Amino acid sequence: MGFVLGGGCRYLEIPVPSPPKLLGALLVVATTIGYMTVDNYLSKPADSKPPVVTATAVR
Repeated sequence: MGFVLGGGCRYLEIPVPSPPKLLGALLVVATTIGYMTVDNYLSKPADSKPPVVTATAVR
């Protein structure tokens, strides 16, 4: 998808919607990977086991 978009922008001579330097592109990739990793971690379901009661209060 990225190559098609970049090639289309180059062919039509319009500015590419990304950083023009390699370091900027790596920053975008690192940000995307970080976002996807945290999103995957946070979207995991919570532990569905009921809490274990080990003692009861005596009045």
